[in-house]
Amino acid sequence: MSLSGSPALNHGRHQAQQEPSRDCVDIARTVSRTHHRMPSNVKSSRPPRSELRRQEVRKSVPRQGMTWRSILRRPEFINSFLVGIGFVILMTLVVQWSRGQVKHFNGEVIHTNYINRSDYQVENASATQAKQEEARKNAPRVYTLNQQYLGRVEALIDGLPQAVADKTDISEIQDEVREEFNLTGPGLKSLQRYTIDGESTGEWKNWTSRLIQELSRHSPMISSQEYQKFATTVNRELLLPETQVGKGKPSSTLLSNEAIELLPDDEINLRSKLNRLALNAGFPEKVIPYVVSPIVNDPQSTLVHDTTTTELRASSAAEAVEPVMESHPRGEVIAMRGDILDSEKIDAMHEERAQFRALAPMSIIWMDYLGTIGLIGIITIVLISYAGVFYPRVLDNSIRLLALMTLVAALTITATVLTIEFPRSLVLAVVASNMVVSTVLVLSYDRRFAILASAMQCLLTMLALEQGLGLALVVFAGSAANITLLHEIRHRAALIRATTVGAIVSGIGFILLGMYQSVPTTAGWGQIFFNAMLAVVGMYLVGFLMLGILPSIEKLFDITTGLTLSELRDTRQPLLRQMQQKAPGTYNHSLQVANMAEAAAESIGGNGLLVYVGALYHDIGKINKPDYFIENQGEGDSKHAKLSPAMSLLVIVGHVKDGLELAREHGLPRVLHHFIESHHGTTLVEYFFQAAKNQAEEQGEDQEGIKEFEFRYPGPRPRTVEAAILLLADSVESAARAMADPNPSRIENLVKTMSRKKLEDGQFDDSPLTLQQLSRIEDSLIKSLCAIHHVRISYPSTEQLEEDIDQESVRVEAG
Repeated sequence: MSLSGSPALNHGRHQAQQEPSRDCVDIARTVSRTHHRMPSNVKSSRPPRSELRRQEVRKSVPRQGMTWRSILRRPEFINSFLVGIGFVILMTLVVQWSRGQVKHFNGEVIHTNYINRSDYQVENASATQAKQEEARKNAPRVYTLNQQYLGRVEALIDGLPQAVADKTDISEIQDEVREEFNLTGPGLKSLQRYTIDGESTGEWKNWTSRLIQELSRHSPMISSQEYQKFATTVNRELLLPETQVGKGKPSSTLLSNEAIELLPDDEINLRSKLNRLALNAGFPEKVIPYVVSPIVNDPQSTLVHDTTTTELRASSAAEAVEPVMESHPRGEVIAMRGDILDSEKIDAMHEERAQFRALAPMSIIWMDYLGTIGLIGIITIVLISYAGVFYPRVLDNSIRLLALMTLVAALTITATVLTIEFPRSLVLAVVASNMVVSTVLVLSYDRRFAILASAMQCLLTMLALEQGLGLALVVFAGSAANITLLHEIRHRAALIRATTVGAIVSGIGFILLGMYQSVPTTAGWGQIFFNAMLAVVGMYLVGFLMLGILPSIEKLFDITTGLTLSELRDTRQPLLRQMQQKAPGTYNHSLQVANMAEAAAESIGGNGLLVYVGALYHDIGKINKPDYFIENQGEGDSKHAKLSPAMSLLVIVGHVKDGLELAREHGLPRVLHHFIESHHGTTLVEYFFQAAKNQAEEQGEDQEGIKEFEFRYPGPRPRTVEAAILLLADSVESAARAMADPNPSRIENLVKTMSRKKLEDGQFDDSPLTLQQLSRIEDSLIKSLCAIHHVRISYPSTEQLEEDIDQESVRVEAG
């Protein structure tokens, strides 16, 4: 039990500490009054009373200051150190990864200057691409010969003189040949001049070869679909067949600009152009009409576009282009405050970050890492140290500490990743993540711890997202407003009200921050109100989310909110209904104790709702055997009349164990279990202890064999202020109910006496209750008991009342 804040003597056990020697004397006297030796033949699972008192004495004696070596060896320090190191490493990696990312979006009005931090050259992708496109366009368009068509035409023309040789009349020529060449009688003799021994002359063959050459390279025939591309392409190339490629000769040749476009129903124009080609090839004018007829009758493209080779040549030309490099000196302004970012500027930001990371000296990189580790380390040390000093239960339980750091890390990482993937959601991400941390911790611990943890998480998020103090201040202000109103959630409306206030503060804060940071433009005002809207949406999103997952949070973090306690306070709860039906006296007693304990807790600033609900359920174990407890017994004989004191003791003490079993069976929160198990502490069951001694005396047995520790409740003693209040309120309510004349002076004496007795018995030693608080609790209990047992007016009987009325009437008539 803490003695801080207790300046006065408390009914004879503890005097105000003036000097260490007097404290030791008082403690020794207390021990001597309660010291009993346990005989060697008695076996017990718990230490003897003397040993318990020695332990209490050791707790009361001030300890010497702890050395650094002892602190470093403590498991709490080792676990905290390991968790802290892991947290720092994880968050350093996250922050360093985030610092390499650009967290801006297209159309954003930037509120700070963005400056280049190093000298570097970077490829101008658009300029390089333009040159590559130009190279692709200038790459040759490759064609191949339509060898099948040209070979057939060459064979027909080359064999024409041979086909008409030795023929005296046109009718002697085959119909297919006559139709193919449109032969007539006069032309027969002209063609026969170019035969020798029935074969075409060499001169004819040369003319034919030159004509095919013209159609292949100089004046090729091109389909109307391909002609436009052929005519507009500057660089054209003919890929020669392997049979025409000799050693030392090129495999391709450039084509001239002339070509014959094959148009439908354009035979006259085609024949005219072919006649000219044939004439240039050396054919006499008389035979030219016959020579070009096979071509005119079946016109086909003499060149075929080779798409595969053309694409390869274009790709090779593009790859051969040298990248266009741009120099960016250190200090170059990428974006000025008030600029509206576009894709080009955002790309430049990406490039600047990548180049800085690639070109920066290792000393700069290490300094960056060391600075990040140092800042995160400070945040971690502050958070863990604060928890260790003011909330030791966090460090005592490694799972609690790990859950706390995991919550902070998980929400920070979530906000960071969400902002990087969706930069527009920056405000929503940071507000919602900080709101979750603050809400969960204010429900799990209290407002003070939630305020600090929320501030640390906010700073950590700003560090990861490279944001300024202004954003951190606004985000924290919204969470702080929410925390301030979330001291206790007894109704769902309380969470909604706190969320609404937090949303208003955040919305106004982001408007003011935007006015401070942004340039007053139309786009700037639009962004300001958009961010304010995101802040409000984020607050409400988390608020309503918490309403839905509140039961899960309670189970995950092993907490009990005021909302749950308010539900358990309802008298329609199954356990309370059973108590009303099976143990009505116990139920009424529990109600009285609950009201008294709630008032006492509120008088010292304790959790009145918690102690009220704990008092309602503290005696639920009596449901199993209600008739064995005096408040449920009628006018008949007591059930204990037929039992020995030892058996009665088992029944009485057993209601604590039964209550714990019922609490687990019905899923009561664990925080209520302590009220059930500790509402008697390790107090002595005096009635049956004296009964056992009297029985031993009557039977002629030695009373020394009846040991006090055997007739005590198993405990534990109260470990919280609220549990200590319940223990005292339970005992004084029962004692006051048994008083014959409970007037105020007797009630005050009763409360003071029982309070001193519990104090001297060490029932409050495990709780942080101070003597000053105990004094206030006593006053509150006295006030409550006096209100319950107030003096009532003694009304006259009916006959006396009628007689008084008659006398008054006579007096009036005489009057």
